Amino acid sequence: METVQNISSLSLSVAPVSAKDTVSDVAEKFLAKEYSQFLSLPAVDGTTPVGTISRYGLMNIFIRLYGRELYGKRPVRELMNPRSLVIEIDETLPRASQHITENIQFPVTEDYIVTQNGAYRGLGIVIDLLKAMEHQVARHSDDLSEAYQQLQSSQSQLVRSEKMASLGQMVAGVAHEINTPPGYIRNNVDLVKTVFSDLHTLTEAYADLSQALASDSI
Repeated sequence: METVQNISSLSLSVAPVSAKDTVSDVAEKFLAKEYSQFLSLPAVDGTTPVGTISRYGLMNIFIRLYGRELYGKRPVRELMNPRSLVIEIDETLPRASQHITENIQFPVTEDYIVTQNGAYRGLGIVIDLLKAMEHQVARHSDDLSEAYQQLQSSQSQLVRSEKMASLGQMVAGVAHEINTPPGYIRNNVDLVKTVFSDLHTLTEAYADLSQALASDSI
């Protein structure tokens, strides 16, 4: 799986509906193959997203007696969710995950809208975000393991250098070897701290989103 740094890689190109479109027209769009994977469709006013209309919501309307007759010709603006999840396209995965975790409604019946400077850019699927978070957590775990291995190697190098110095082999090349490992170790310690901090942030965000979705499925 390709490494995902921000929401832009998860944004899917989906033609939005107009807030003025009728409920029946939007319901017909959900039947099209290109919309089969989406839980909701974005509604826009010009280029500005104003809400989402969910597949689940339309089903609830149309299964009612005379539901289509009563609501079919109404503008979708009257039935959409005006407080949909909106995330900027350059948002990092942990921050996007945190925002979704804090604001998502259960059961999960909608996707999230992706914007750029407030203008509609695409649609994102919550499960795709969860998978990307899982991949980043695994990648950062590998980075942390590699950083620790580098740290252990540099520490061993320092010990060997000190032993050589104690035997009186303080020639120029050895002196340089002695002077180098401490700085190398410091660099690796900083690397370990950075990777561990990133991993901690990712793990927390991933765990929160996973727990939220798992709680909904119980």
